[in-house]
Order: sequence, then C-alpha cells, then structure tokens
Amino acid sequence: MKTFITIKGPENSGKTTLMWTVYEKLVAANNTPHTIWVANGCHELTAPHSRVYKPSGDLCDFNALININGVKLYISSVGDAIRYIKITIKVVFSIDADIVFTAIRTRTRSKIILTEEFYNTEIKPKYSPIEFVSCKYKDPKKISEQNDQLADEIVSAIMKEVQKITNL
Repeated sequence: MKTFITIKGPENSGKTTLMWTVYEKLVAANNTPHTIWVANGCHELTAPHSRVYKPSGDLCDFNALININGVKLYISSVGDAIRYIKITIKVVFSIDADIVFTAIRTRTRSKIILTEEFYNTEIKPKYSPIEFVSCKYKDPKKISEQNDQLADEIVSAIMKEVQKITNL
C-alpha cells in the first residue's frame, strides 16, 4: 500500500523548516536522484539540496520528487490552504508516487473540517496515513529542539515504508 505522511500544525510552528530538514537528511543519506521546485517568489537553488530563502529571510516552500531504491517519494511543504493540498494530490496521483510527505496547516475549525473531508475521501482510499504533529510550543528554541527529533522520526518512518515497498 502507498503511504501518505503528514505533518500538521499551526502557522509558524516550524513545518517548512522541518520538511527542509527531512529532505536534506534523505538526500544526503541516500545520494539519490531527485528533482526540486521552489514556490513562486523564491530564487534558484544554489546547490542541489540547499535551503532556499525569500528576500524576507523566510524559508521558501518547496516540492521535491526523490527516487529511493526505485520508490517514488514526493515531498510538498505547500500546505497552507486546501487548494494547495488538492494541487499536490493531483500531482501525486499523476506521477503515481509511492510515498507522499506533506504539510497541513491547522488554522481554523472550518479549514480543519474541509481538510479532513478531503483527506478522508481522496487520500485514505489510496494511501495509508501516518501523521505527525509539528511543534506544540511557541518558544523558537523548543520548536527547533522538537523538530530535530521529529525529523529523525519522519526519516525513519519514510525509510521503513521504502523497505516495505522494496521487499514486496
């Protein structure tokens, strides 16, 4: 079964930073072919897997397609609105990704309900879900500490899913 891994959390809880960390760890550990795109308004990558920043200093959202031992992993940090999540899913279905790792911003109750409805009707029938929750703190130091640990947990979860698929 294909796997859909989400990191859920409120605005400014470190989701994009966490996703860049996971991406960097996966690319460094697997030295694997991949493609990356950054969101509008961001400048080009300076190295194959370097973080990209907006002129404001904020991290850019990104999408990446990574091939790990023949397993297609699609990463999308663009999860601020349901419309972006729907676009991500269209791409995921069109490329037949085996594993998806994306962010979902939990903003308001109505947004959460809309996201959950889409998640339950479009994603769960095709992908087995694994969910992580981003930072539970407001303190940037605590966010950083938690996200370092969480990045390792997510990389481990992704590699377990890769192992399952390649052992079929």
